[in-house]
Amino acid sequence: LFRQVAERFGLARMPSALQIRLGGVKGMISLDTRLAAVPGEKEIAILHSRPSMAKFASRDRRVEVCEVSRWLPGRLNKQVILLLLTRGVPAGAFLDLFETETRRLLTAPHDAAYDRTSGGEGGSEVLTIVREVLAAGLYATPLAEPWCSSILHAMQRQRIAELRSKCSLNVELSALLFGIMDERAVLSYGEVFVRRSDTGAVVEGDLFVVKMPCLQPGDVLRLRAVDRPELRAA
Repeated sequence: LFRQVAERFGLARMPSALQIRLGGVKGMISLDTRLAAVPGEKEIAILHSRPSMAKFASRDRRVEVCEVSRWLPGRLNKQVILLLLTRGVPAGAFLDLFETETRRLLTAPHDAAYDRTSGGEGGSEVLTIVREVLAAGLYATPLAEPWCSSILHAMQRQRIAELRSKCSLNVELSALLFGIMDERAVLSYGEVFVRRSDTGAVVEGDLFVVKMPCLQPGDVLRLRAVDRPELRAA
């Protein structure tokens, strides 16, 4: 199943987690190597779900992929900023980020295109073309070509609109993560296992994690990322 999704989405690496719909079942599923086919037997796709994932009864057995785990940059928004303000983070810290982001977008239109294509894989056909143009090193003079210039400026306007209406601020050394439970029960309280989808590298150290949507102070967590060999093979 995960190999088929990687092929269908044109992903360079097979994802480790998917957000799916299967009839009335909805939620996150993760790759579990313990469900591998027995040697000599025909390989089939096995999917286990929890009772809590069943939202309603349905006979539909088509798997709909809502989202694929991939490395995306993390961003602040109004919800997170308001919650952090109540936790004592000074407003000046967010104003500095806002000014820095505004200057970056106004002075470099192609940076907005990087923001929209930073997932590295997938996306619409137009975003894929823009990504290939930028990756080819043509972003040094992209405004000289009318089509490319119009796309870059459209992305710039959209990104500035997001900044004004949603306070969508990029944060360095951050990422949007897909969370799943510890199926093998090897992590201790306050620990998480984080692996990049693009490189396979395991992240270690203290992390500041915000659950989305964040509605209460308990949705802001400080956790420690650790490496566990059992989870590398999961």
